[in-house]
Amino acid sequence: MVFSAILQKSEAGRFILDVAFALTGRWRGGPAKAAIIGSAALGTLVGATAANIATTGSITIPLMKKTGYSSDFAGGVECVASNGGQIMPPVMGAVAFLIAELLSMPYWSVCVAAFLPASLYFLAIFVQVHFEAVRLGLGSLPSEELPSFWGVLKQGWYYMIPILLLIYMLAVLHLPVQHCGLYASAAAMLIVILDWQKKKETRKGPKDLILWFVDFMETAARALLVPAVACASAGIIIGSLGFRLSSILVDASGGSLFILLLLTAIASFILGMGMTSIPCYLVLVILVAPALTQLGVVPIAAHLFVFYFGLISFLTPPVAIAAYVACAISGGHPMRTGFIAMRLGVVKYIIPFLFIYNPALLFIGSAGLIVLTVITGILGVTILSIGMEGYFIQRNTLIERILLIGGGFLLIMPVYEYWGLIIVGGVLSAIASLWHANSARKVSAIV
Repeated sequence: MVFSAILQKSEAGRFILDVAFALTGRWRGGPAKAAIIGSAALGTLVGATAANIATTGSITIPLMKKTGYSSDFAGGVECVASNGGQIMPPVMGAVAFLIAELLSMPYWSVCVAAFLPASLYFLAIFVQVHFEAVRLGLGSLPSEELPSFWGVLKQGWYYMIPILLLIYMLAVLHLPVQHCGLYASAAAMLIVILDWQKKKETRKGPKDLILWFVDFMETAARALLVPAVACASAGIIIGSLGFRLSSILVDASGGSLFILLLLTAIASFILGMGMTSIPCYLVLVILVAPALTQLGVVPIAAHLFVFYFGLISFLTPPVAIAAYVACAISGGHPMRTGFIAMRLGVVKYIIPFLFIYNPALLFIGSAGLIVLTVITGILGVTILSIGMEGYFIQRNTLIERILLIGGGFLLIMPVYEYWGLIIVGGVLSAIASLWHANSARKVSAIV
């Protein structure tokens, strides 16, 4: 949390956004794609959806609107990107460290397990954002408004040192988490001081650095209050409720894993409302995750399942806290923004169920099974996203959308149990694609 506070109060956030715009700003609908990359990169460090939207959204949302996206769509993109940063390794809003600690597993193993589901989530957002830009006929930002990629790296490459150092100490040296955080924070602080010395034209004197340090300490202290209260509450919960809620869920499910997953998802959604990453994870992993492990679910899958659904409340109306924060910047309607965020983040509602039944999505299992899962996952999510967006070469008909959504969903089913459904999904997707291409060709011939 201290390390995150230093980065928030430094120019690291601006550096990450500049890199994102330099990479994607020249693409069609570039500001939205830059928002996805930048907000996700910052979100994994900040660990708070609302705070991340307020920080990065003030830059990305106006640029998306300027390019031609609607206020509601621009707000929805920022919502799903900021929310998704908390499930993206290597930091996951600091939850990656907690999972490794509570499950007594290597930190790197947690990052590996969380990588594919998070990647599929962002793939779905990218696909929908791209085809929305195609549908609206949007272009890119003017070159003169975009930073130079190499220029950005030259000016701020050193901001990556503390992050890379943190990952190296955790993944390679296997040092205790608290030691890694301390050393990374010291490195970040040193870089802030050196950067302050470097910018002679903007600094006013040592007083500015002292004021920055006081501001940083206040931010860090406030950030530390949240997990401190969460840990204290967790102790009270353990002492009073223990595993009662888990037992109630197991009894209510009647031994059916699917019903238990539905009940656990609902419970996680309700309990996770409004909470940042760390308290959300701590509360859910104590109250509801044991219910899943009792029925034989892989522990890392159970922990990620409850964490995913705890975060979903930020996107889902009528709560949709992220939508309200985004609309304060975009000027859009919170409910419309929330429903757009749900559509963009559809994978987050589906993928947790799938990795429970198919741990290969978490890179658990044989190499052949994992490779097949990756291939079908990428194909399925891409096709599903095109169906959700409703546009490919031209606007999809209702029947085409149904076939694409159904085919894409079936393609990401567990490959070792439901290979027949995967074949059906491939056939439905092929039929919809050929039908759509033929219709587009006829329209093009008429024109």
